[in-house]
Amino acid sequence: MLDTNISVLITSKCTLNCEYCSVGVPYHTAGKHIPMSEVLEQVQEILALYTAAEIPIKHLDLLGGEPLLHPELTELIKAIYPYRAIFHELRILTNGTILPSEELLQTLKSLKNEMAFQMIVADYGKFSPKNAEICRLLEQYGILYRVDCYNGDNQYWDGWVSYGQDGILQDTAAQRFRECAFYHSGTAEVFDGLLFPCVRALALHTTNRIMLPETEYINLQEKRSVNRLKLLSYFTQEQPYSVCAGCSGLCARARRYPAAKQLTREERT
Repeated sequence: MLDTNISVLITSKCTLNCEYCSVGVPYHTAGKHIPMSEVLEQVQEILALYTAAEIPIKHLDLLGGEPLLHPELTELIKAIYPYRAIFHELRILTNGTILPSEELLQTLKSLKNEMAFQMIVADYGKFSPKNAEICRLLEQYGILYRVDCYNGDNQYWDGWVSYGQDGILQDTAAQRFRECAFYHSGTAEVFDGLLFPCVRALALHTTNRIMLPETEYINLQEKRSVNRLKLLSYFTQEQPYSVCAGCSGLCARARRYPAAKQLTREERT
Protein backbone atom coordinates (compact mmCIF):
# COMPACT_ATOMS: atom_id res chain seq x y z
CA MET A 1 0.00 0.00 0.00
CA LEU A 2 1.27 3.48 -0.88
CA ASP A 3 2.19 6.03 1.73
CA THR A 4 -0.22 8.87 1.10
CA ASN A 5 0.22 12.62 0.91
CA ILE A 6 -2.99 14.43 1.83
CA SER A 7 -3.21 18.06 0.73
CA VAL A 8 -5.88 20.16 2.44
CA LEU A 9 -6.61 23.54 0.86
CA ILE A 10 -7.50 25.80 3.75
CA THR A 11 -8.01 28.90 1.59
CA SER A 12 -8.56 29.85 -2.03
CA LYS A 13 -7.22 33.34 -1.36
CA CYS A 14 -3.72 34.05 -2.62
CA THR A 15 -1.20 36.84 -3.09
CA LEU A 16 -0.41 35.62 -6.63
CA ASN A 17 -2.48 34.96 -9.75
CA CYS A 18 -0.54 32.16 -11.44
CA GLU A 19 -1.77 31.12 -14.88
CA TYR A 20 -0.96 27.46 -14.31
CA CYS A 21 -1.93 27.27 -10.65
CA SER A 22 -2.49 23.56 -10.11
CA VAL A 23 -5.63 24.09 -8.03
CA GLY A 24 -7.04 26.88 -10.21
CA VAL A 25 -7.04 29.61 -7.57
CA PRO A 26 -7.25 32.56 -10.04
CA TYR A 27 -10.36 31.04 -11.56
CA HIS A 28 -12.41 30.98 -8.37
CA THR A 29 -15.10 33.64 -8.59
CA ALA A 30 -14.36 34.72 -5.02
CA GLY A 31 -11.54 33.51 -2.81
CA LYS A 32 -12.46 32.36 0.67
CA HIS A 33 -10.90 31.03 3.86
CA ILE A 34 -12.40 27.74 5.03
CA PRO A 35 -13.26 28.28 8.73
CA MET A 36 -10.92 26.48 11.12
CA SER A 37 -13.77 24.45 12.62
CA GLU A 38 -14.70 23.09 9.19
CA VAL A 39 -11.10 22.32 8.23
CA LEU A 40 -10.61 20.49 11.51
CA GLU A 41 -13.78 18.44 11.00
CA GLN A 42 -12.55 17.49 7.53
CA VAL A 43 -9.07 16.57 8.81
CA GLN A 44 -10.60 14.47 11.60
CA GLU A 45 -12.82 12.64 9.12
CA ILE A 46 -9.92 12.07 6.69
CA LEU A 47 -7.70 10.67 9.42
CA ALA A 48 -10.49 8.39 10.65
CA LEU A 49 -11.27 7.28 7.08
CA TYR A 50 -7.65 6.44 6.25
CA THR A 51 -7.21 4.68 9.58
CA ALA A 52 -10.31 2.56 8.91
CA ALA A 53 -8.96 1.71 5.45
CA GLU A 54 -5.53 0.91 6.95
CA ILE A 55 -3.81 3.36 4.61
CA PRO A 56 -0.76 5.06 6.15
CA ILE A 57 -0.40 8.84 5.85
CA LYS A 58 3.07 10.18 5.14
CA HIS A 59 2.40 13.92 4.82
CA LEU A 60 -0.54 16.06 5.86
CA ASP A 61 -0.14 19.28 3.88
CA LEU A 62 -1.88 22.61 4.51
CA LEU A 63 -1.93 24.81 1.44
CA GLY A 64 -3.97 27.23 -0.59
CA GLY A 65 -3.99 29.67 -2.17
CA GLU A 66 -1.56 31.10 0.32
CA PRO A 67 -2.09 29.36 3.69
CA LEU A 68 -0.24 32.07 5.64
CA LEU A 69 -3.16 34.39 4.80
CA HIS A 70 -5.54 32.24 6.84
CA PRO A 71 -6.35 34.10 10.08
CA GLU A 72 -6.83 30.87 12.06
CA LEU A 73 -3.77 28.97 10.84
CA THR A 74 -2.00 28.92 14.20
CA GLU A 75 -5.10 27.68 16.02
CA LEU A 76 -5.63 25.04 13.33
CA ILE A 77 -2.12 23.66 13.85
CA LYS A 78 -2.73 23.49 17.59
CA ALA A 79 -5.98 21.63 16.94
CA ILE A 80 -4.29 19.13 14.60
CA TYR A 81 -1.46 18.48 17.08
CA PRO A 82 -3.34 15.82 19.12
CA TYR A 83 -3.61 13.66 15.97
CA ARG A 84 0.12 13.73 15.21
CA ALA A 85 0.52 9.97 15.72
CA ILE A 86 -1.69 9.25 12.68
CA PHE A 87 0.53 11.01 10.12
CA HIS A 88 4.30 11.17 9.69
CA GLU A 89 4.74 14.91 9.07
CA LEU A 90 2.68 18.09 8.91
CA ARG A 91 3.71 20.57 6.21
CA ILE A 92 2.76 24.09 5.15
CA LEU A 93 3.38 25.21 1.56
CA THR A 94 3.96 28.95 1.08
CA ASN A 95 4.80 31.05 -1.97
CA GLY A 96 7.39 33.34 -0.42
CA THR A 97 5.33 36.53 -0.54
CA ILE A 98 4.40 37.11 3.12
CA LEU A 99 6.10 36.44 6.44
CA PRO A 100 4.79 33.90 8.96
CA SER A 101 3.37 35.59 12.06
CA GLU A 102 5.22 35.69 15.36
CA GLU A 103 2.39 33.64 16.88
CA LEU A 104 2.79 30.93 14.23
CA LEU A 105 6.58 30.82 14.61
CA GLN A 106 6.34 30.52 18.39
CA THR A 107 3.76 27.75 18.10
CA LEU A 108 5.83 25.76 15.61
CA LYS A 109 8.90 26.19 17.78
CA SER A 110 7.06 24.94 20.85
CA LEU A 111 5.75 21.85 19.04
CA LYS A 112 8.80 20.91 16.97
CA ASN A 113 10.10 18.27 19.39
CA GLU A 114 6.71 16.53 19.60
CA MET A 115 5.32 16.80 16.05
CA ALA A 116 7.27 16.42 12.81
CA PHE A 117 6.83 19.61 10.80
CA GLN A 118 8.31 21.19 7.72
CA MET A 119 7.59 24.43 5.87
CA ILE A 120 8.04 24.26 2.10
CA VAL A 121 8.94 27.65 0.67
CA ALA A 122 8.53 28.16 -3.06
CA ASP A 123 11.10 30.39 -4.75
CA TYR A 124 9.49 32.09 -7.74
CA GLY A 125 12.28 34.63 -8.12
CA LYS A 126 10.90 38.18 -8.35
CA PHE A 127 7.44 36.90 -7.42
CA SER A 128 8.72 35.64 -4.02
CA PRO A 129 10.13 38.84 -2.48
CA LYS A 130 9.97 37.59 1.14
CA ASN A 131 11.73 34.29 0.46
CA ALA A 132 15.07 35.10 2.08
CA GLU A 133 13.44 36.69 5.14
CA ILE A 134 11.12 33.71 5.62
CA CYS A 135 14.10 31.35 5.59
CA ARG A 136 15.98 33.56 8.04
CA LEU A 137 13.04 33.51 10.48
CA LEU A 138 12.61 29.75 10.20
CA GLU A 139 16.31 29.24 10.94
CA GLN A 140 16.09 31.67 13.86
CA TYR A 141 13.25 29.67 15.41
CA GLY A 142 14.82 26.31 14.59
CA ILE A 143 11.97 25.25 12.31
CA LEU A 144 12.67 22.70 9.59
CA TYR A 145 12.12 23.98 6.05
CA ARG A 146 13.09 23.41 2.45
CA VAL A 147 13.11 25.70 -0.57
CA ASP A 148 11.70 24.52 -3.90
CA CYS A 149 13.31 26.57 -6.67
CA TYR A 150 11.02 27.50 -9.56
CA ASN A 151 13.20 30.05 -11.32
CA GLY A 152 16.36 29.91 -13.38
CA ASP A 153 17.75 26.85 -15.13
CA ASN A 154 17.36 24.26 -12.35
CA GLN A 155 13.66 24.33 -11.51
CA TYR A 156 11.99 21.85 -9.18
CA TRP A 157 10.19 19.22 -11.31
CA ASP A 158 11.72 21.06 -14.32
CA GLY A 159 8.98 23.70 -14.04
CA TRP A 160 5.21 23.57 -14.03
CA VAL A 161 2.82 21.58 -16.19
CA SER A 162 -0.44 23.05 -17.44
CA TYR A 163 -2.71 20.07 -16.64
CA GLY A 164 -4.51 21.13 -19.81
CA GLN A 165 -4.87 20.60 -23.54
CA ASP A 166 -1.93 22.84 -24.47
CA GLY A 167 0.54 20.55 -22.70
CA ILE A 168 -1.10 17.30 -23.67
CA LEU A 169 0.88 14.36 -25.00
CA GLN A 170 0.04 12.63 -28.26
CA ASP A 171 -1.09 9.37 -26.72
CA THR A 172 -4.12 7.98 -24.92
CA ALA A 173 -5.60 9.13 -21.63
CA ALA A 174 -4.89 5.65 -20.26
CA GLN A 175 -1.18 6.00 -21.02
CA ARG A 176 -0.99 9.43 -19.40
CA PHE A 177 -2.93 8.14 -16.40
CA ARG A 178 -0.45 5.32 -15.81
CA GLU A 179 2.53 7.69 -16.08
CA CYS A 180 1.03 10.44 -13.92
CA ALA A 181 2.70 11.12 -10.58
CA PHE A 182 -0.71 11.32 -8.90
CA TYR A 183 -1.41 7.72 -9.91
CA HIS A 184 1.88 6.53 -8.39
CA SER A 185 2.07 8.72 -5.27
CA GLY A 186 -1.28 8.05 -3.63
CA THR A 187 -1.98 11.77 -3.27
CA ALA A 188 -5.39 13.04 -2.15
CA GLU A 189 -6.52 16.65 -2.60
CA VAL A 190 -9.16 18.15 -0.29
CA PHE A 191 -11.11 21.39 -0.52
CA ASP A 192 -14.33 22.50 1.15
CA GLY A 193 -15.39 19.04 2.29
CA LEU A 194 -14.58 17.18 -0.95
CA LEU A 195 -11.66 14.80 -1.52
CA PHE A 196 -10.26 14.33 -5.04
CA PRO A 197 -7.65 11.91 -6.44
CA CYS A 198 -5.67 14.72 -8.13
CA VAL A 199 -5.33 18.51 -8.39
CA ARG A 200 -6.80 18.59 -11.89
CA ALA A 201 -10.05 17.07 -10.67
CA LEU A 202 -10.17 19.49 -7.73
CA ALA A 203 -9.45 22.56 -9.86
CA LEU A 204 -12.06 21.81 -12.51
CA HIS A 205 -14.82 20.73 -10.12
CA THR A 206 -14.44 23.50 -7.53
CA THR A 207 -14.35 26.26 -10.18
CA ASN A 208 -17.45 24.77 -11.87
CA ARG A 209 -15.67 24.21 -15.17
CA ILE A 210 -16.54 20.51 -15.07
CA MET A 211 -18.93 18.71 -12.75
CA LEU A 212 -17.37 15.35 -12.00
CA PRO A 213 -19.43 12.20 -11.51
CA GLU A 214 -19.87 11.34 -7.85
CA THR A 215 -17.74 8.23 -8.29
CA GLU A 216 -14.67 10.42 -8.90
CA TYR A 217 -14.62 12.33 -5.62
CA ILE A 218 -15.48 11.73 -1.99
CA ASN A 219 -17.93 13.87 -0.06
CA LEU A 220 -16.61 13.76 3.48
CA GLN A 221 -20.17 14.25 4.78
CA GLU A 222 -21.23 10.84 3.49
CA LYS A 223 -21.16 7.66 5.57
CA ARG A 224 -17.64 6.55 6.38
CA SER A 225 -18.38 2.98 5.29
CA VAL A 226 -19.32 4.24 1.81
CA ASN A 227 -16.33 6.57 1.61
CA ARG A 228 -13.97 3.82 2.74
CA LEU A 229 -14.91 1.74 -0.29
CA LYS A 230 -14.51 4.74 -2.59
CA LEU A 231 -11.11 5.50 -1.09
CA LEU A 232 -9.89 1.94 -1.53
CA SER A 233 -11.03 2.04 -5.16
CA TYR A 234 -8.69 5.02 -5.77
CA PHE A 235 -5.73 2.84 -4.82
CA THR A 236 -6.77 0.05 -7.17
CA GLN A 237 -7.90 2.29 -10.04
CA GLU A 238 -6.67 0.94 -13.39
CA GLN A 239 -8.64 3.10 -15.81
CA PRO A 240 -8.31 6.87 -16.30
CA TYR A 241 -10.73 9.29 -14.68
CA SER A 242 -12.94 11.48 -16.85
CA VAL A 243 -10.64 14.49 -16.32
CA CYS A 244 -7.65 12.57 -17.73
CA ALA A 245 -9.01 13.00 -21.27
CA GLY A 246 -8.10 16.70 -21.32
CA CYS A 247 -5.08 16.62 -19.01
CA SER A 248 -1.36 16.48 -19.81
CA GLY A 249 -0.71 14.59 -16.58
CA LEU A 250 2.14 15.20 -14.16
CA CYS A 251 4.72 13.01 -15.84
CA ALA A 252 8.24 13.31 -17.20
CA ARG A 253 7.12 13.74 -20.81
CA ALA A 254 4.55 16.49 -20.20
CA ARG A 255 5.47 19.92 -21.53
CA ARG A 256 6.93 22.28 -18.90
CA TYR A 257 6.18 25.99 -18.47
CA PRO A 258 7.84 28.78 -16.48
CA ALA A 259 6.34 28.79 -13.00
CA ALA A 260 4.25 31.61 -11.52
CA LYS A 261 3.44 33.45 -14.75
CA GLN A 262 0.98 36.07 -13.58
CA LEU A 263 -2.44 36.65 -15.08
CA THR A 264 -3.92 40.10 -15.60
CA ARG A 265 -7.40 40.87 -14.32
CA GLU A 266 -8.74 40.59 -17.88
CA GLU A 267 -7.12 37.19 -18.40
CA ARG A 268 -8.71 35.82 -15.23
CA THR A 269 -12.26 36.44 -16.50
